[in-house]
Amino acid sequence: MLYFLSFLLVFVSSTTIVSAETISLNFDTLPSNQGWEYIAYGNSVPEADIFSVDNDALHQNSLGVGYATSGSNLYRLNDFIKNSLPFTISLTAKIIQAKSNAGNNPFGFVFGGIFVSPEENFKTGIGIGIGTNKIQDNTLRTISTSIDNTQFHNYLLEVNPQTGYSFYVDEALIYTGSLGNFPIEENDQLLNYLFLGDGTGSANAQVEITKYVFTQYDNENCTYYDADNDGVIDILDKCPNTPTDSYTDKNGCPSSLEAVYTEENMRNAINKLLEWDINKDKKIGLIEVIEILKDSVAGK
Repeated sequence: MLYFLSFLLVFVSSTTIVSAETISLNFDTLPSNQGWEYIAYGNSVPEADIFSVDNDALHQNSLGVGYATSGSNLYRLNDFIKNSLPFTISLTAKIIQAKSNAGNNPFGFVFGGIFVSPEENFKTGIGIGIGTNKIQDNTLRTISTSIDNTQFHNYLLEVNPQTGYSFYVDEALIYTGSLGNFPIEENDQLLNYLFLGDGTGSANAQVEITKYVFTQYDNENCTYYDADNDGVIDILDKCPNTPTDSYTDKNGCPSSLEAVYTEENMRNAINKLLEWDINKDKKIGLIEVIEILKDSVAGK
């Protein structure tokens, strides 16, 4: 499909079908100044002893803090997840160093979300623990032991409350699985929240995080998502974690502006669009746009 036609399909789909709410961490101030709550479970270590920022990254260093089951130190963003809607968390990070007092435990750094199930009778969600070479989910299912997480990677967590989750590393699908379920205790106030940081007292880690973006889609019946906001919907996107503000080609992969919008490409795109000019008035109306979308989705 030509660039302009692909853009038209994405533009119509995303503006009439898809709407999303996004939270991005800034690195000029700590998350506690951006609406997140700093939590120290089982210890009294202050935020400034664990986390710092330098305009380019959020740094976590919980090495030597606590041990065994003595708690964790992390951030929580309360009452933000809508429990019936899909969401993604896009994260760029590296695990500089990790120390575990409970075997190969990767939860010295963890991120994810917990929310009330769509049936509203239990809590569900997912947490991804990342160690230097091991990735595990919060039900202790091993996702990978072959990735060198001491190097920067782009991690993408896609969650559908109805079906489960998918986990990507550097745009490659690594794992799909079901969500974990938890009982709702009496007077439980922690029902829908995001979390990020050191997830257990039995493992600690030094981590550098250069990107965190949470996106939740507000149309339950929508199938056209654009998780990386590059203008190419996910079902057509061959590079699902494109850097913010970069130009992309028709496949959603990084490209220069000149490569996407050459005069020849635009001329060919216009000629291709005019093939759907049903009444031959050299204009593309709403009915014709609908026909374009129907044929495009059908692969014509």
